[in-house]
Amino acid sequence: MSQLPGYEPMGLPPGKYLFKVKAEPEVRKATYAAKGRTFESKFIKIELMAKMPDGSGRKYTEMFFANEDRYRDLLLALGGKRSADGIIHTPDSFDTIGKTFEGEVAQVRDKKDPTKVRTRIIQIFLKGGDAFDEEEEDIPEPGHNGASEPEGHPAIDDDEIPF
Repeated sequence: MSQLPGYEPMGLPPGKYLFKVKAEPEVRKATYAAKGRTFESKFIKIELMAKMPDGSGRKYTEMFFANEDRYRDLLLALGGKRSADGIIHTPDSFDTIGKTFEGEVAQVRDKKDPTKVRTRIIQIFLKGGDAFDEEEEDIPEPGHNGASEPEGHPAIDDDEIPF
C-alpha cells in the first residue's frame, strides 16, 4: 500500500503572517507594450516561508516590481537604509536568506481580468522603521508543527530545501 503526500494549498488565507526569506531573490525583467511603445521593468521573485496560525510553515512565492511601495517596504524590512532624498540603499553584499518580516496577505482581483483572484502581500509592517531581528523566531518547514517528527519523515534542514 503506497502512502500519498498530504494536500498543500498554493496560496495563503488572508491575514497577518511572519515571513522568512528561504532563497536569494531572483531579479527578472518584464517587457510590455502600451500606446505603441515598449517598456521594460524590473521585478524580483522571492521564495518565502510563512508561519501559519497553527505554528507550521508553508512555502510561499511573491513577486515585487521595483516601483511598488511594498517593494520599498520589503527592502527596509530586510535591512535597507533610506537616504535623505528618500532612496532606499542596500549594501553591495546584501544577504537576505534567513531574514524575517511581518506582512498582511489578501486576495486581490486582477486588474485586467476581474475573474482572476491572486494572493498578494499587500502590506509589509516595519518594526520601528528597522528590520526585524533575523533570529527573532524560527519558522518550521511545511508539515512540521514543532512536535516530534513522524516516523519516516525526518525534518529538512534549511540547506536542503529544494527551491
